[in-house]
Amino acid sequence: MSSLTIPHYTHAPETNADLEYADLAIIDLSKAGTLEGRFELAKDVREALRNQGFFYVVNHGYTLAQMARIFDIADIPFAHVSEDEKKTYAAKMKESGSFQGYKPRQYWHIDNGVRDQLEHYNINRDVTKLQHPEPLRPFLPEIGAFARNNHDDVLHPILRLLSLGLELPEETLVRLHEFSAVGETYVRFMKYYPRSEEEEAKTKNVWLKGHTDFGSLTILYSQPVAALQILTKDGTWKWIKHIDNALVINAGDAMEFLS
Repeated sequence: MSSLTIPHYTHAPETNADLEYADLAIIDLSKAGTLEGRFELAKDVREALRNQGFFYVVNHGYTLAQMARIFDIADIPFAHVSEDEKKTYAAKMKESGSFQGYKPRQYWHIDNGVRDQLEHYNINRDVTKLQHPEPLRPFLPEIGAFARNNHDDVLHPILRLLSLGLELPEETLVRLHEFSAVGETYVRFMKYYPRSEEEEAKTKNVWLKGHTDFGSLTILYSQPVAALQILTKDGTWKWIKHIDNALVINAGDAMEFLS
């Protein structure tokens, strides 16, 4: 654990509304240590992605304390960087299609003149590839270690399960997703800001429109507020329920092409 002290980020209270939640498979990565365990998990992952495109992962290697530290760091680009400095590190989304850097609030139109209240800061898995805001620089080694852990100890094990589920050699998809490969793989820190009741009414409580991710796999760290919804096969939207220290994994467009 780093000795660098930063303010502790306090999560919003967990959602207690009576919502219709999706019934997602829970993949325990601690079972992936044996070939027998991987074959068992491969079946579950294959079925989850065929039927829903999403599943949970538990026992991924990061403790609750480690994740609390990451959430503390994740708030730095938003709470401790000035608006002028944020502009300096804005992502060149329109110019080059790259999401590295800041996506500012009110960038996307949601509905009826209401624009988004979502801000995020994206860091390439190689944290030295680009420059970063001064307040974040002391924490780059921790962010880099987090990116490496997600790549080697979460992404690669899941890709091995997917390869087995597709009846391919176990390392097939891993070889296409090496840490050093050319690509836009990044760590995203993301924060939502409040909206007015009028904005909520105009958008029918929609904060971000339906979409698919363009990458191979997305790894989301679960947080207490129910926000993510998925479109099921029967055409209904269902919520993703929070599980402490669980990951939510979803397949993107690239994985559809690869498989």
